[in-house]
Amino acid sequence: MPFWPALTALGFVLLAWWLGAFQSLELKALDMLLRLRLPEPTDERILIIGIDETDIQQVGSYPIPDEVLAALLQKLETYHPRVVGLDMFRDLPVEPGHRALVDTLVELPNVIGIETVGKQSVSPPPMLPPERIGFVDLPLDEDGFVRRVLLGVHGADRTYRFAFAVRLAETYLMGDGITLENGQKDPIAMRFGAAELTRVQPNTGAYVRGDAGGNQILFNPRAGDEPFRIVSLRQVMADQVPLDWVQDAVVLIGVTSLSAKDLVNSATLGSKNPGLVYGVEFQAHATSQIISAALDGRPLLEVWPDGLEYSWITVWGLLGIGLALASRRLGVSVLGGGVALGVLVVTGIGLITIGIWVPVLVPAIAFILTSAVTTCLQLMEAQQQQHLTMRLLGQQTSPEIAQALWAERHRLTDEGRLPAQGLTATILFSDIRGFTALSEQQPPPQVMGWLNDYFMAMTDQVQRHHGVVNKFLGDGLMAVFGVPIPRTTTADIAVDAQWAVECALAMEHRLEQLNQRWQDQGLEPIQIRIGIYTGPVMGGSLGGPQRLEYAVIGDSVNTASRLEGCMKHRQSRDCRILIADETLIYLNNQFEVEPWGEVPLRGKQNTVRVYQVLGKKI
Repeated sequence: MPFWPALTALGFVLLAWWLGAFQSLELKALDMLLRLRLPEPTDERILIIGIDETDIQQVGSYPIPDEVLAALLQKLETYHPRVVGLDMFRDLPVEPGHRALVDTLVELPNVIGIETVGKQSVSPPPMLPPERIGFVDLPLDEDGFVRRVLLGVHGADRTYRFAFAVRLAETYLMGDGITLENGQKDPIAMRFGAAELTRVQPNTGAYVRGDAGGNQILFNPRAGDEPFRIVSLRQVMADQVPLDWVQDAVVLIGVTSLSAKDLVNSATLGSKNPGLVYGVEFQAHATSQIISAALDGRPLLEVWPDGLEYSWITVWGLLGIGLALASRRLGVSVLGGGVALGVLVVTGIGLITIGIWVPVLVPAIAFILTSAVTTCLQLMEAQQQQHLTMRLLGQQTSPEIAQALWAERHRLTDEGRLPAQGLTATILFSDIRGFTALSEQQPPPQVMGWLNDYFMAMTDQVQRHHGVVNKFLGDGLMAVFGVPIPRTTTADIAVDAQWAVECALAMEHRLEQLNQRWQDQGLEPIQIRIGIYTGPVMGGSLGGPQRLEYAVIGDSVNTASRLEGCMKHRQSRDCRILIADETLIYLNNQFEVEPWGEVPLRGKQNTVRVYQVLGKKI
């Protein structure tokens, strides 16, 4: 079977991947993989103080006044946090208490403030020096979701600025003797100890010609429903927070109220609001990502080289072709495809858990598409093969024989014919007794309709008993059991012989029904003779390109024909079934037979021991 259509489909998938047609879908797949990871332990180095709606109602105003923040920072200082991140804009005073907040921020050197450096920039708290300021700008993907973290960028004044998460991590890691340095593999990258923060490139992973401005890394949030401890403002002020939750920790202060609308679109995080996460939680994840990489060796997200990604997609496309070829049944193919896709997803989850992001959706598309194309091609070939089978055998065959011929399709020559081969088969000949006299009494159209009625019934019985109607001979037919697939064992040959005899008995029963119906219509009943013989034959295709049929020739065929026509005067029932010793030996004493002794057959030098089949033993 030619594979070029499936390979062409795979080529289109690879081209679409290169052009970025699957970027959005594969980024959605990344979100799914990150959400499906096993939960990680809570990062106890980080504490979030979330100012929720209840806190806002108790304070009585929003934005939160400076005096409340000053009091909160002074309270936290008594717990000795290592660094405090104030994830709330304070470019302008929020009275009352602005003077108190200024004094507090000047007094406490471990508090980091925020700014934005985008087109609509927001200035940092003016009393803080540059090393205590970090921006909270986030790079958005085309769908508005955040999957990258911006670590550093040049501001409008061409001064290099660092992200809020970087400032928090830098201050925290100084306590462990780890400083911010340039990368070793990539001098432009940032590095904390052995953890080099791999920069996002324009074609990293599913991104195609993406915005890689500044210094960005892939966002790798902490998995699980409780990545960090979260307390409220009122709990801190009421001394309801354990000391060890705050001491030597990174404390982030931010708003966790929907009314404040400090929300980030990030489908990578589990949330009560799917796709949304509070800004302070996002900053906690980004900070934890850096600190955990430096201290715990927690993997950062990295990707394979382009060549390996293309190979990965190609392998899954080829697997789709292979599965379709190996699965001859549609149900098996669908089940196998489901298992394969499950393995793909599990592999993707496993790899991303150790920090490797590989495409999942595009390989799945390549797998499904190549498998579907290959399956369609197989179905088309199967239909062509079925037509060829009918042309070769000259008649409809049973489904089992058609399936067997399809399984042995490699035996077909390039000319679309079955090569000649020796077989052991059981031949059945049947003929209508006195047909010439009957046909003379009726007009030809009526005879033709009557014959069609008869042959339809008899052909149906042959097919039901796994035989092949090889040809029609006027008012007779020839059926073969055991072709075109060779039967090589004695047990298989015996089964064919038993099917042939059972078919003859079924034909007798069907004849009784036809005779009754014909008599009710005022027509004459008929009698038939059947001869059955088992022996060696030669089977194969005969004819030319314009007319080709499957032929079975040999002395066994002649003997079966002679059995049907011998001793015509001796017929006591509507259907006479005669067999020879060569068939009887395969019947395993399953049928009632009447010995007729040694009978000479026309054209045969030696006599043949003949038996009449009376029925099947009960």
